[in-house]
Amino acid sequence: MFGLTVIQFLFCLLGASIVTVGVVMAFTRSVWWTILSIIGIFVILLALFYPSIRITFNTPPWIGQSAALTEVVVVKQTATPHVPVVESTPVCTDNAAAVANCNQQVIVNADKTPESVVATATLPASTPTATAAPTEIATEPVSSEGGAVITKFQNTLPMGQWTVSYFTGATRMMKDFRFTDFQSGWKEFPNVDWPTGDFLAKNGLEYGQELSDFCQQDQTCDFPVAARSFRTITADYDISGIGSCKEGGTGIGCALIITNVGDVTASFRNQMVDTGHTITGLYWNGDELDQAISAWASHIVYRMVGVMTSMPANPGANCSVPNGCKGVNIRFAIISGNELLVLGETIVNPTQ
Repeated sequence: MFGLTVIQFLFCLLGASIVTVGVVMAFTRSVWWTILSIIGIFVILLALFYPSIRITFNTPPWIGQSAALTEVVVVKQTATPHVPVVESTPVCTDNAAAVANCNQQVIVNADKTPESVVATATLPASTPTATAAPTEIATEPVSSEGGAVITKFQNTLPMGQWTVSYFTGATRMMKDFRFTDFQSGWKEFPNVDWPTGDFLAKNGLEYGQELSDFCQQDQTCDFPVAARSFRTITADYDISGIGSCKEGGTGIGCALIITNVGDVTASFRNQMVDTGHTITGLYWNGDELDQAISAWASHIVYRMVGVMTSMPANPGANCSVPNGCKGVNIRFAIISGNELLVLGETIVNPTQ
């Protein structure tokens, strides 16, 4: 190693000067030349080797850069086992959108070379996880891919011919609704009084718009259910969050009544309806919505099953035959916006 610090260089000059003086005094036969020579040599050695002065060997200005040598400092390290590093590991939750991000995580070494591929990500050690009771259903709203948003399921009750399920947002009034059984011969749409069924038109529905060729392109479509309104669909269907129904040659047709009691329009996107027929309109009295749904269900059966008197065939040839369907699977959904509140279902087979 070559090179001196400035302090060392100056001390070396001082020591050399003292030695020089001592040598000159030797020619004069002075007794001090020995003492000065020893002192000078001591100063030089002190500058070169004393720890408090010898800081480092740097290259002095007069030595070219090509001659400079770098002192290597070796740091003793404690051996540690190989620990792979996980890059971009998301936190998986019960949320479906977040689970989609947990499909494949690549574990890499410190030198960025792949080591292995795992199918699921791991929660960070500092993130607590909660364990739900076995019978607990998720309480957070779950979007059903453009369909109804399902909240926490509460309970299901049999109600005559109906099976009715209630979800988190269902009000006390909705839980007090009484959906009545099918009544045969309900010839009129529920926008007129029907004394036989003790029904008043003021509690019924508006016959708004009707469309026979509904949702035909690729059997998928987007459709709205306006605020404070209903939409009825009669066809094979698969509506996210509400359910599906297929006639499948059984003679049991499919009918769906969606009623939006909210203040915003519900939007259903990319839903399946095959060879559909739909009617939309307002409901008149939300406090008596159970009467409107029950009356409408009875009239749907009247229209879809069998052949009415003096008619050559069933109107619309429901279930794809002139005689119409043998029965109807009727499902209703009460929603607020896209949030599902109440879901009911019955199968009416008046021909048996």
